[in-house]
Amino acid sequence: MIFWVGVWTDRTDVFTFGIVLLELMCKHDVDGFEGVINYRRHAFLYQYAQAMHEAENSRSDYEKSKRYIVGASFAAEPAFDARDGLELTKLAMRCVQILDERPTMRGVVEQLKALHSVRDHSELLGV
Repeated sequence: MIFWVGVWTDRTDVFTFGIVLLELMCKHDVDGFEGVINYRRHAFLYQYAQAMHEAENSRSDYEKSKRYIVGASFAAEPAFDARDGLELTKLAMRCVQILDERPTMRGVVEQLKALHSVRDHSELLGV
């Protein structure tokens, strides 16, 4: 991660995008964990999300198919497609992995284009 190793690579922007995506999905910023008991145990949002993601990986396939890290208010947005929740969660978590395990930005864009919300509103988005 850039702030630990101090090296800028073509995947540093992917890590940053992953953090922004997590902030949007959870409706919390990196420092916005005061007042929410679960966030107090974690210094950074991505550590909280990683802990949730790892807990989800220990669940059965049926349970995992219905779980994601999308806040209720975000999920209630009219353009949000619930089928995208798990895919967005997986994408965000891949983006904040160690350097060699992150997708390229081109890969991120392709995964975003494959989302139901994007395909359903492709004319509006110009995709």
